[in-house]
This record gives sequence, C-alpha cells and structure tokens, in this order.
Amino acid sequence: MLLVAAVVSTGCADPLVRQIDEIRLGRSEQFIVEDRECTDEELGSLRGLDGLAELLVERSRVTDAGLDALAGMSRLRHLRLRGARITDEGAAKIAELRGLRFLNLPDADLTDAGLEQLARLPDLELLRLGSPRITDAGLVAVARMSSLKFLHLIEIPITDAGLVHVEAAAKLTSFYIDGARVTDEGLEQLLAKRPQLHVHIDQRHSDRDPNRHEH
Repeated sequence: MLLVAAVVSTGCADPLVRQIDEIRLGRSEQFIVEDRECTDEELGSLRGLDGLAELLVERSRVTDAGLDALAGMSRLRHLRLRGARITDEGAAKIAELRGLRFLNLPDADLTDAGLEQLARLPDLELLRLGSPRITDAGLVAVARMSSLKFLHLIEIPITDAGLVHVEAAAKLTSFYIDGARVTDEGLEQLLAKRPQLHVHIDQRHSDRDPNRHEH
C-alpha cells in the first residue's frame, strides 16, 4: 500500500491540490485534512479519484450532499469525518462504498434507519459512531454486521436492552461505549455471554471485564 500523503494546511489551497495530484499520479492513496474545516465544496474536488483509499477529515462541515463526491470509489477503505452531521440520507450513500472497512462518524445524526443502512457494508471491521437518535432497537443492525470487530458508540442513549444486540455481533472483540444508559448488571450479563470481549465504558476499562489490564 502506498503511504505517501500531504496534509492540507490552513489558508493555502496548494497542499490540497498537491494531494489530489499525488493520488491521480498513483503516488498516494490518502487525502487528509487536519488544520482547517473541510466543506462540501472541497470534498467535491475529490470526485473521480478512484485511487483514493483513505479519507481522513479531522474538522468538517460536510453534509449529506457532499458525500456525492465519493460515489464509485471502490477502493475507499477508511473514512473519517469528524464534525460532519451525517443523517440517514448520507448513511445510504456511505453504504454504497462497499469496500469500506473502517468508518468513523463521531458527530453524526443518524436514526435507527441510518444504522440499518450501514449494516449493508459487507467488510466493515471498525465502526465509531455518535448519534443521539439511535435506540436500543436500532442496535439489531450491529448484530448483522458480520465482519465487525471494533465498535465505539458515543453519546448514544442505549440501555441494557441494546447490549443484547451487541452480544450477538459474532466477530466483535472490542466494545467502547461513552455516554450511554447501561447498568453494571447489563455489562455483567454481556461479559458473561462474551467473556473475551474487551469493554471500555466512559473512557475507562470496565472493572467487570475479566480481561482488564491491572495497573
């Protein structure tokens, strides 16, 4: 895999253009935005870059409409869009990126229907997702993610009822959960059924996890 990548710098369009040129020339597979807010217009400049494998945006105002630029990117494996308020409409577009393995949407605004769309990604191994509108019932989609190994739910108000669906994700090895409404009893039941599952809750290793690290 090619690892060459430039980084977009504040106030200068040239680094952005250079990244695109490097991808077109086959010398890079990455597009990274770190020091500025990426917009729909800037995302649109990636349209047709079939060689793009990693799109990593640390700050953005990207909307569902901006995701149109990613259509047909069969090699895209890693998508990170911090700050993007992606809704169910955007989730449906992301679900067409069938090669995705790593998806990070910490500031999304999905409902259960949007999470169901993401379950269509056949090779998804890592999902890091924030959305206040996903419910316990919506997590049934997680149970259908046959390749999922790493799950991080951020400010998703699930309860112990949602953990039943997490338990059913057959390949899951790591589960991080922040800002949920689960109880100690619910976590104990989860770990009783999945004793090898690595669990963090609210940025701390769960003391119910028999595999926790001792310090």
